[in-house]
Amino acid sequence: MGYQYEPLRVEPIDEREVELIVGRRPERSLARKVIRCALTVGLALVLLHAYRGGVSRHQAVELMLDGEGHSPWINPAERGELVKCFREEASEEKHLNHPEDHDHKHHELKFVTLPEFTLDGDSLYFFADPPPEERRHEHRGATYGEVVFAVSDESDEITVNAKIGYRRRIISDVCTFKREDGSVGVGVVIPDADDDHHGGHDHEHEDPDHPHHPHHPHGPHHGGRRHHRENNRVKLVVQFPTSKAPLHLKGLETHMPLYRHAFGDLGERVQIDSLDLRSANAPIEAGSVLAKTAEVKTVNSIISGSFNATNSLTITSANAPIDVKIGFVSSLKEDEGAATLTLRTANADIKAVIDLSTSGDDFAGDFLVETFTANAPLALQILSLPSGGKLGLSGKTANAPANVVLPTSYEGVFRLSTLFFKPELVTRGDVEDPASRGRKRTVELRKWAPSGVDGEVYWGEKDDETPSGWVELETKLAPVSLTV
Repeated sequence: MGYQYEPLRVEPIDEREVELIVGRRPERSLARKVIRCALTVGLALVLLHAYRGGVSRHQAVELMLDGEGHSPWINPAERGELVKCFREEASEEKHLNHPEDHDHKHHELKFVTLPEFTLDGDSLYFFADPPPEERRHEHRGATYGEVVFAVSDESDEITVNAKIGYRRRIISDVCTFKREDGSVGVGVVIPDADDDHHGGHDHEHEDPDHPHHPHHPHGPHHGGRRHHRENNRVKLVVQFPTSKAPLHLKGLETHMPLYRHAFGDLGERVQIDSLDLRSANAPIEAGSVLAKTAEVKTVNSIISGSFNATNSLTITSANAPIDVKIGFVSSLKEDEGAATLTLRTANADIKAVIDLSTSGDDFAGDFLVETFTANAPLALQILSLPSGGKLGLSGKTANAPANVVLPTSYEGVFRLSTLFFKPELVTRGDVEDPASRGRKRTVELRKWAPSGVDGEVYWGEKDDETPSGWVELETKLAPVSLTV
């Protein structure tokens, strides 16, 4: 016995009705047409504004360059006068002889250790010959590696240890230099004589009276072709002495593209008046470094660690993150302007934890914090600000979240802006007066809109003594959040 199905009753369809339904559009009122047109135009304008407000990867990188489109942090340093070079011969042959059936085998990296030497000066600079694209003769090799700064109790002098790594031949040298102002330098150089001696010239420029040796790597067996450009890996270890009194340096400067910079925990044992670090395509890492003023720049590599500075600190990268903890002190008087901290990158995160303080008791300080990235998140936490101190803060990104946490001692106005996201203002409750005067805190909202929030926060009664701080936090097409 199977299932019994009852046929459904189907009403006949009038063909004229089908033609009427399919062939005619429903009537719309004039008001609906106007509203639809206005919404379409409005959405187009918003998308156009968002597109213009965003920052492309190419535009973001251009922001990191100078007006001529060149990277300012990889220009070679002023060398000064050559004092002494320390390269030792790694072997009797500085390059390998290649047989006729050369099979392009990979050569292992070998190292030669140079003699330890000392630096006698209170202003130091370090540099390396620039990479090939910055030099007139592209056939020359390049150097890369790392420079390490640490403290040691093994000596009461500043010592330098160097190693040169090579595969076929050593093309570089480590030398000391001296400038007219007395600054002492260390340079990783590629002497021109090495290129002339080891086949740096093209075969077509060969002197017919002095042909290449038959076993020269660029000789007859290779048709004069250059396909073994040597790159040396160099490591410098600079050790500062430990003593009861901190070591004071007037300046420490590096111009070392392709060199990783690594600072140990120098803390307060090494105090630097002016710190200027410049690299490219290599990271800069700091365990702890202290300077009155500091400028730290690289590109395509991270800058990370703990930096402590007074009055001026600039940290710049591009296409790589900035992840730092900063102790920033103002020693400026009230009429001397703001102590300025700048963090800039593009296409990568900025994460910073910042402690603001002053060196004196008569003035609470004036601070300016400027941060910029694009296409990546921005996250700032201001741990402390002296009560009564003034803070101006600009935080900008695009196409990624922006988040700033302020200390409860902050007083001033704030503005949040974004597109297509609701700004978030987080207000802490039950906070104590940072000045211990029993004051109540007021948080005012002057404007609350889908794309922005304006407001002000202050302690007690607002008067002429209330700090006139300001915070502007901006992104596009992403969330924005401020905690006060």
